[in-house]
Amino acid sequence: MFRYLLKLFAAISLYIWYSSISSISLCQQSYTVTDLGTLGGTNSTANAINNSGQVVGSSSLSGNTASHAFLWENGVMTDLGTLGGINSYALGINASGQVVGYSYLSGNTTFRAFLWENGVMTDLGTLGGTNSNALGINASGQVVGYSYLSDNTTIRAFLWENGVMTDLGTLGGEPSQAYGINTSRQVVGYSLLSDNFTAHAFLWENGVMTDLGTLGGGTPSYALGINTSSQVVGNAALPNSATHAFLWEDGVMADLGTLGGIHSRANGINTSGQVVGVSYLSNHHLTCLHLGK
Repeated sequence: MFRYLLKLFAAISLYIWYSSISSISLCQQSYTVTDLGTLGGTNSTANAINNSGQVVGSSSLSGNTASHAFLWENGVMTDLGTLGGINSYALGINASGQVVGYSYLSGNTTFRAFLWENGVMTDLGTLGGTNSNALGINASGQVVGYSYLSDNTTIRAFLWENGVMTDLGTLGGEPSQAYGINTSRQVVGYSLLSDNFTAHAFLWENGVMTDLGTLGGGTPSYALGINTSSQVVGNAALPNSATHAFLWEDGVMADLGTLGGIHSRANGINTSGQVVGVSYLSNHHLTCLHLGK
């Protein structure tokens, strides 16, 4: 399972949720926090890590007037450059070390989704508009995110593969955005419904976008991750306005609850059905929760 380097506010707790559990207990874990450094500036942020321990994110440069995407491995932080503008940001990485994110172009008013591989940052283009952003990548190098259409107002989820960016459509309204993709080319994210107000999580597969619904009729819902078994995780609002992490499987959205507080969110799920995310506590203290057999 992935290891995460996180900075958390005291009111939020990490959790791990297992799809099959028979006991719940608080636990203490031993871990090491490593300072990854910067690209010469004062600030850096890590956004994703793969199974090989390669980390991607962004860092300020010397002078703190620009931020560049980076790849960190074996103690070395490498500047991935930009697509001609001042700033770039890396948001995802797969097992092959392919990196995705977005970068500003020359002029610093337009940003584009990029795929970085073997020292080369490639502009993935748009769906006709000026801006796009890549948010996820799978083991096959298929990329998802969002792009503006030619009116530069409408935003659509996209799937990029083999040099072609495909509009994934919506659930009837605008906009839509894609956050995750698995090895089966299933894509998850969110879309507004026909009222252009209500946001629902979606699962897209073979040209069809399916509404995953909500928890008890509350709104909105957002799908943030999917594994090889087509299990989807994210967060959804309850009728009382609380927001809970969910697991969607075989047409059913299950409430994963919280660690005693009002809100929780599931950020990712692995092949074993283990879920990671954040949750508020009833006493606003940071803790570790282990749910297992």
